[in-house]
Amino acid sequence: MRRLILIPLLLGALLLSGCGRGADVSRYTVDYGESAVYTEEERARAVTAVVERFREWDGCVLHTVSYTDDALSTGYLDNCRERQPEADFTASIVFDLTFRSPKEGGGSWEPDCAYEWSMILAKSDGGEWTPVDWGVI
Repeated sequence: MRRLILIPLLLGALLLSGCGRGADVSRYTVDYGESAVYTEEERARAVTAVVERFREWDGCVLHTVSYTDDALSTGYLDNCRERQPEADFTASIVFDLTFRSPKEGGGSWEPDCAYEWSMILAKSDGGEWTPVDWGVI
């Protein structure tokens, strides 16, 4: 396999310029926990949705994604239905995230700080997990 020097240089230039940064999801760990409600496959699909949403948080670095527990997860279903009544949600799930904010801060981010947030997702029967809310719960 040939190694091209030009590609890393171009990627480095893009990162330095701030264009197309997105979030860094290259080195995070997942704890699927235990669940009597959701299979590991269901939790894995939810983690995929968590990571996809996290990618939108420019400059942040994801460290961990951890399943909370069944009681907390199912307890947010009514909240999800209130937030998006048109969605007809039938299930909710909650994951804890640890991450760092962008080095330079910006927006509502404190510069280069560690955060511990949760992300609440919901889905309809047969549907995909959708992030509904995130932050400190």
